[in-house]
Amino acid sequence: MKAFFLPLAAAIAALWAAAPAQSHPNHAAVSWKQMEPEVVAQFESDGELYSVTNTHQRGLFIGELIQIRDSHGALAHQWWSIHGWCFTAHAYEHQACWSQAHYLNIFASYLNRASFTPPTGGGLNTENEYVFCEHYTKLEYKISGDTSDVCDYGS
Repeated sequence: MKAFFLPLAAAIAALWAAAPAQSHPNHAAVSWKQMEPEVVAQFESDGELYSVTNTHQRGLFIGELIQIRDSHGALAHQWWSIHGWCFTAHAYEHQACWSQAHYLNIFASYLNRASFTPPTGGGLNTENEYVFCEHYTKLEYKISGDTSDVCDYGS
């Protein structure tokens, strides 16, 4: 019986999703508009001035790309946040998600992650190792059966 209801439910969902909205038949369809990058905040760390920018670029799972840049415009760190609305100038200014002290703690923690020096080994240079370990999770390490310990996941 489940074999019948699952395809039926999928077909109904597909037809519903494909049908145009009829609640406002005289209005044009809403189209996606890419927002411009927005500077969220500036903060100082170790005598350097940094800017936090919400690029408003959407990624997988609707995350938004948040970047921290130094005073010369060089990228210090970036991450994808599913709480992109919290990283806007308005949210920061009005403390919509967190206090400004908590925001600064978040920014500082990402800068500390960016300054992490991965262990050397496996014949990779340190810069390539960092990029590799940034995208190679501990779960992937365990599932793959990797024993290289390049990203220090074995301990």
